[in-house]
Parts: sequence; C-alpha cells; structure tokens
Amino acid sequence: MKTAPILITLSVVWTVLLTACASQPSTLAIQTAIAQTRAAEPTVTATRPAPPTMTATIPPTATPRPVPTMAPTATSVPSPTPVPEVERNETKKIGPILDSSRSEQYTLEVTLKRIRFSNGDWLTKPKPGRVFVAVDLRFKNLGPGAVRSVSDMDLQVLDANGALQGTAYTSFGRECDFRLSDLTAGGSVEGCAEFEIPTTGKVELVYAPFRYEGLKEGRYLKFTLRDK
Repeated sequence: MKTAPILITLSVVWTVLLTACASQPSTLAIQTAIAQTRAAEPTVTATRPAPPTMTATIPPTATPRPVPTMAPTATSVPSPTPVPEVERNETKKIGPILDSSRSEQYTLEVTLKRIRFSNGDWLTKPKPGRVFVAVDLRFKNLGPGAVRSVSDMDLQVLDANGALQGTAYTSFGRECDFRLSDLTAGGSVEGCAEFEIPTTGKVELVYAPFRYEGLKEGRYLKFTLRDK
C-alpha cells in the first residue's frame, strides 16, 4: 500500500515546520521587542527657535534745563503828593446883569467852597516854580431871569505880576469837572476848575462874565486863593 509513505512524508514536513516556527520568534514577540526598542531610544523633540524679542528702545527723556526765575520788577508808582485843602465857603454876588439878547436880568450868587493845592502826580507835573490849584464852586441864579452859559470859561486866576490865566489840565483832571450849564431862576450848579499858578505870591480867582470888557468895577468877582 502507498499510504505509509505518504504519512511518513507528511510527518517529516510537519516536523520541519514546527522546528522552523520554534527557531523564529513569534509575531507578538517581534512586536514587543520593537516597542521596547523604540521606548529605549531617546526622544528627540524638534525645538523651534523662538522669534527674537523686539524691545522698543525708548530714548531717555531729556531733563529740562532749569529756567531761571526772574523776579518781577516792581514798578514804583509814586503816590500823589498830599493835597492841602482849605475849606472856604465864601459867597459873593454879582448883578443885576442884563442879558440884552433876551431882555432879562438876573443876579448870580457865587460861592467858593474849597481850595486844593498839589505838586502833581506821576502823570502830570507843574512847570518848575509853579503849583496846581483846584477850586470848588457853586453858582446860584437869584433871578428873576435865566442865566445862560455858566462855565469855567468865565474863570481866571490873577497872580502878583498882574497876569491873568485861564484853566489848565492838572493832576486834578480825573476828579475835577465843570460842565456848561443854563440856570433858571432859583437854579444852581456846582463845578470844579483847575489852574497852574506860581508857587509863591498872591493869587486871586476872578469870575468875569464880561471878560471881553476887561475887569471893570462891579463887572466881576474876586476871591483870594493865597495871600503870599
């Protein structure tokens, strides 16, 4: 029979296969070995270089140079010279005066109330050898007619040399005023007139409503401002 040789041959082949399998590691063993090998290898981590840090360089703040403090210069404004005042309240009358343009008559009462002398201030100074004077006056119309154009234009000062001078702008200008006025019967007005007069010598105030006629007796009034 041929069966025996065939069995023998199969047995030999099986034996060879078993031997081969025994001599080679199993697939599981091979995979385990590979895993262990990989675990043993050092891990290489690819490190990406960090971008360079851009630091903004701020220039140092310039230290301001000290500014010298300039002390304000005190502008000395000289104070006005004390003004000697003289209270007078001296009253005189002139009239009756005929107003030919209106055919009316009136009598005028003039009162010298106060006299003030000054050597000037920082803004206005009198000429050398002279002084300022201001006079406060009141005019009252005693009637019966009206008075036209009462003003400081009818006022002058007469000095010891016989010189007549009109009003002037002096250091009293900011507080001394005389407005042109008309006065009905019984009406009154007050005003201030200023002059520049010699420092010494007699000085008189003259009210002359007829000044273009000259100083004729009974046609003007005089008040002594200073005797010497």
